[in-house]
Amino acid sequence: MELLPVLKRRMGLILLLPLAAMVAAAVFSFIAAPVYEARATLLLTRTGGQNNGGGLDYNTLMMFRQLARTYGELAESSPVIEKLAEQVNNELSLDDLRKMIVVRKIKDLELIQIGVRDRIPGRAVFLANKLVVLLMEEEVNLWQTNNLRVVSPAFQPSEPVWPNILRNVLLAGFAGLATSVLGVIAWQRFAEEGMI
Repeated sequence: MELLPVLKRRMGLILLLPLAAMVAAAVFSFIAAPVYEARATLLLTRTGGQNNGGGLDYNTLMMFRQLARTYGELAESSPVIEKLAEQVNNELSLDDLRKMIVVRKIKDLELIQIGVRDRIPGRAVFLANKLVVLLMEEEVNLWQTNNLRVVSPAFQPSEPVWPNILRNVLLAGFAGLATSVLGVIAWQRFAEEGMI
């Protein structure tokens, strides 16, 4: 089977599906409620917040990586989430709050990013900053240490993190193009074998 003549002959059909998929993705992206993410950045310091002037050795770096994971888990723990829910008068369930929280360890640095995703940007900022305060309080309650410092509080995001209209349209176009090309090839193959 010669593919190029078949694809040329069915070019209209091949272009129709990606175009329709791109239009559908654009419409969906425009009508979908945007989700915003507010992020606060925390610095992990040595015990008691005292960093000596010396460089960090391998063991210290490994300790910071483990601490970052520990603090990430602590930020999403039930005691912290329950206190966060109280801050919004229990308008959001514990499960909803857990789904909204995004904790990132910034690679090879002693930084942790605490993010909150919400459809209401102001509430995302409030929750992210409040979560940072609660995390620092929980750290003191559990370990009597103060290893966290706020590098950057959460600010109101100007752009939503979802939906990403351009990405959605491009992915829909590529998926539509691949589907239409494979569909035309399969159709031609079945036609040649007399199955259609």
